[in-house]
Amino acid sequence: MSEQIIEAKPENIAKNEADENVSVSDVEDKQEDISDIDTDTKVEAGAEDKPEGITVKQDKKDKGEKKPVSKSKGKKKSKLDELKAQYKKVKPYIPMGWKYFKKLLKAIRFTDTRIVLDVGKEDAYEAAMLYGKVQAGLFNTIAILAGVFTVKLKKADVNCIFDEKKFGYDVHTLVRVRPSTLIAIGFCTGVNFLKIYLSGRRKKKRAAKRRSKELAAKKNEVDMALGNVIGSNIFNILLVLGVAGAISPVAFVTENLIDIAILVVMSVVVWIFAWSKKKLVNWHGAVMLVSYVAYLVYICIR
Repeated sequence: MSEQIIEAKPENIAKNEADENVSVSDVEDKQEDISDIDTDTKVEAGAEDKPEGITVKQDKKDKGEKKPVSKSKGKKKSKLDELKAQYKKVKPYIPMGWKYFKKLLKAIRFTDTRIVLDVGKEDAYEAAMLYGKVQAGLFNTIAILAGVFTVKLKKADVNCIFDEKKFGYDVHTLVRVRPSTLIAIGFCTGVNFLKIYLSGRRKKKRAAKRRSKELAAKKNEVDMALGNVIGSNIFNILLVLGVAGAISPVAFVTENLIDIAILVVMSVVVWIFAWSKKKLVNWHGAVMLVSYVAYLVYICIR
């Protein structure tokens, strides 16, 4: 029994060693399989995650593209707005154009006008009714034409015939237009339109200057405001008077000399303000406003 046990032990040990070897190899194989599965799953997971990440980014881009657009930028001007803008441009010319258009129509003269109408019905009552309607319509039409054109009427008559159904007319007139009148109307129209255009441009320039001065004052850019004032005065005195004097002599009266003296005095006062303080303060402006009011009173009294 002891020998069998002793012999059995080496076999059991060999079996156990074989089992251990097998189990270790199996475990290593299983670990490799598991690692392969993990790598496959990671690759598949990465392949599946990337499109998801891309879709998320696209959604973000889509969301970013759907930002609300401001109405002022995105909204296009409608035809009604364009018509309103065109009407505002044309509006100053409408009264003047209508005035000279009426003068042009008045220049068309209908002279030596004779109108004779014959109306009749078999029934006396119907003939009288037709006579009244035709006579009223005729003279109303002549009145309208006389208000628009120049009409010299020599004869206008309606004859009523009671025995037969009849409607006849005899109209004679001469239409005359003087070429000199048309030329004069066209010239006056062009001059007045040019005046309106230049006055509109002048108003726009004044508004732009006023706006620039206000902006300069708001931004404390007093030098720009002073530059505009001083530059405009120099322009008016030197260039305007220089051109006028070069074209024809300019006579000065006593009132002009007094105005020039006031201009020189106020210029010296402003120069003193600028030299002493290097800026215009509140009471400087008050002094200049009071001086201007006093000058206006002097002009009214003068």
